[in-house]
Amino acid sequence: MMASTRTKISLILGIIALGAVTVTIFTWNEIRDSRIKVGFSLSNLGHIPVQYADNNNLYRQAGIDAKFIEYENDVELANALNQGKIDIAYCSIVPLIQIHASAGPGNAGFVVVAGASVNGSAIMVNEFSGIENPLGLNGTNISIPVAGGLHELLLHEYLNGTLDVGLDILNNETDDVNVSVLQAGDMPFSINGTSNPPFNAFVSWEIVCSVVTSGGFTGKYLVESGSILENHTGDVIACSQEIMDNPRLRDMM
Repeated sequence: MMASTRTKISLILGIIALGAVTVTIFTWNEIRDSRIKVGFSLSNLGHIPVQYADNNNLYRQAGIDAKFIEYENDVELANALNQGKIDIAYCSIVPLIQIHASAGPGNAGFVVVAGASVNGSAIMVNEFSGIENPLGLNGTNISIPVAGGLHELLLHEYLNGTLDVGLDILNNETDDVNVSVLQAGDMPFSINGTSNPPFNAFVSWEIVCSVVTSGGFTGKYLVESGSILENHTGDVIACSQEIMDNPRLRDMM
């Protein structure tokens, strides 16, 4: 009888303990999932500091408890913010502008609150190519890291007005230049004449351009992005409309 009672008590205590663990896990998940969700792009090399800081818990050490969510590119990131899947996006300004344009005034699900970077990109060419100006890019193969992003916009601005080349930023079609998406890590090799197909130029972040000029590659700067669009914004910080409509969350941001 005594053993049976002990067994029942042990069973009850076990159920209580299991329930406590379940409640603890559920509560932790609720707390974790209620954190501010911040999105960034894996393909945007300008976001490397965000990844580094997150991986090394620098945000938590600074008292910022946020959940960082990775997206393949800035277009997916901007769409996630617009659809309310994340609260804050560290994002290229171009896809955000495109969403604003298609949604109409006041209908986008986010607000751009601050610029995060200025200039910081360039167009690079093979140093023996003889290309010295926009006209020299006529008929060439040019790579960009992502379609519909900042670098395509910069190329569009550089070609238009000087060379009568119609570059369609939305459909990635051109009249007189061939534009392809290429991974940033392959770009320094692409203008060396060792890639297939070979490229005559690429548009990318400064970190990629500096690799070319550091040695071992036959590339040079054709133009820095600040000379195309002076003091242009590269990446911005945008918040969901829900955060902007909540005074407490807005003040916290």
